Amino acid sequence: MNRPSDFGQPQRSGAPTLPIRNARPRAKSIWLNGPLIAILLVGTVIITADGFTRPLVLEEEKESTEALTYEPYQAAFVFGLAMLPLMAAYRRSTSISKKEAALLWFVMCTVAYTKDFSYMGVPGAPIFVTDVVLGGLCVALLGSLWGALRTLGKTPRLAIMWLVVSGTICAARGFVSGQDRILVLRDTAMVGYSMFLPVAYLVVSSWQSVKRFFIFFALGTLFSSSNALAWFAGQPGQRRYLPYGVYVLSGLVGTFVLTTSHTIRSALGWSLFGLLAAGVILANARTIYVAALLVVLIMTFIGPTVKLQISRRSLRLTAGIAVAAVVLLGAAMQTKAGAELLDTTATELVSGTVDYADDPNATFRLLAWAEAGERFAENPLLGEGFGVPFSFERTAFDVRPHNTFMTILYKMGLLGFLPLIVLLVTFQYRGWRSLGSFRQEPDALFLYVLLLAQLAMFVFGCLNLLLESPFMASIFWVILGVGMSVMNLLRSSQRPAAISA
Repeated sequence: MNRPSDFGQPQRSGAPTLPIRNARPRAKSIWLNGPLIAILLVGTVIITADGFTRPLVLEEEKESTEALTYEPYQAAFVFGLAMLPLMAAYRRSTSISKKEAALLWFVMCTVAYTKDFSYMGVPGAPIFVTDVVLGGLCVALLGSLWGALRTLGKTPRLAIMWLVVSGTICAARGFVSGQDRILVLRDTAMVGYSMFLPVAYLVVSSWQSVKRFFIFFALGTLFSSSNALAWFAGQPGQRRYLPYGVYVLSGLVGTFVLTTSHTIRSALGWSLFGLLAAGVILANARTIYVAALLVVLIMTFIGPTVKLQISRRSLRLTAGIAVAAVVLLGAAMQTKAGAELLDTTATELVSGTVDYADDPNATFRLLAWAEAGERFAENPLLGEGFGVPFSFERTAFDVRPHNTFMTILYKMGLLGFLPLIVLLVTFQYRGWRSLGSFRQEPDALFLYVLLLAQLAMFVFGCLNLLLESPFMASIFWVILGVGMSVMNLLRSSQRPAAISA
């Protein structure tokens, strides 16, 4: 299979993510064109202006007492609207389909503005941009969706169908029992957004599409971190400047892997890595740090070759990055705002780990999980159904247990929980097997990054809302769909060689 050489060709060695630089000269990049530069410049202006003009938020935003009532920042609307004509120009310059352009626009905007972009809705109706994009893509791909499910394989196909059927049963139970229709529809979206998986699988169907997906995901993380930095510079003193940092963490991991493998240029890669590292710090979330630790351990011991080994080069580079991180933190400590933020981060880390019994967030989660466990025990097979508010002695509001898997378990019971777990385990199992089988393929690095990103989101979902939130669930399922497409592309790349042999 012919592939563009502008992404470079990593060394086919056993080093986890640190191959030797390829001696061949680089080809001129064909990915950076006028419309993409315009997207970068216009997006940076909007993002930076928004960050500098945002107000100070001394306390974290509390959960709304009513579903689907969040008021997003207007800058998200401006950003999304400004990107539309630029994406149209990009589509014409690259000759990609309208469906792919729509998905790339949606991914970039969702990663950049998360909740604020996702809650841009149709006036007077509980329909939001995520629903519009998913519905439009499903209609455009209606004749191909069943074929996509078939090519995914028997286990993923049955798991998705099983998940959708169980969700339909839970929604029907909610309507029949007289639950609030808005709450039933909100819960039903947990299952409905799984359709982003076959949609992404169909749309991102070539190596060029995969690389464009990575580019626009990276743009979203770049915009998100830039917004956080501008907000921090304009309003120092608050706790958190990036409310959902798992995307930035995923971008950080991908940048590290692709830069150290020389798949992207070192100057560009390390610059982006530094900016995303600052975004992770400004997220100031213990969940993100736990996910980062897991991913770092995996990258240290298991690389794209799926071999347990550590090279001297990887140890030296890891040590260098650790030293650079210490220098970065030391430089931040020299400013009053930076010192206060790092002091808050350190205090919360200790509170959430060593002294978790006295930490209000930790104790809330433990009590919420206990409540969810009790509800699951009442009907372990079918769950309690959709639309029932999650309120208990600790709170009178419908806050949900802040563990997406506990939410699925108590709402949908084993009937809905098992297909979800089967689907996620199948993706990881097949993904790591594919890496082992196609470790000589340079593009296997993209699958490695997607697997790590999904694991990071898995950890995030164990302590936060994930599948319940449209701005998290949509990208979660898109990553799975793109990952399965990459596995299919890797298999296809080997077929001509096998035939000729």
